[in-house]
Amino acid sequence: MKNTRERLQQERLRTVAGIVKADLDERFAGKIPFDPIVVAPATSVYGDDYFRIFVVVPDGSVLDPGKLNHASVSIQDKLWELDMPEYPNMRYIDKSDWLDPEGYDSGRRGVYLGG
Repeated sequence: MKNTRERLQQERLRTVAGIVKADLDERFAGKIPFDPIVVAPATSVYGDDYFRIFVVVPDGSVLDPGKLNHASVSIQDKLWELDMPEYPNMRYIDKSDWLDPEGYDSGRRGVYLGG
């Protein structure tokens, strides 16, 4: 059983994944199933905390750059409203290139939001 700190961290990461999903669903009018969305905490070589966010898209999906423009800024603003100062570092990956269908790090550090 996970301790309270780990449960709180997992809940926090699930919140981030939900924010990312809601933002992308709004931008793309729900036409592209972003599944899964994986979020894991990370620290840069400079000591700055950030979120590694992997957004898996169906193979062959074309993501309109105009719709992705400023997505991380919008998501970061929403995170700041929740007192989460970490920067969202987002990567979009084709489903066939996603190597870990069970979720990032087997759920030990990150969260897996998807089917």
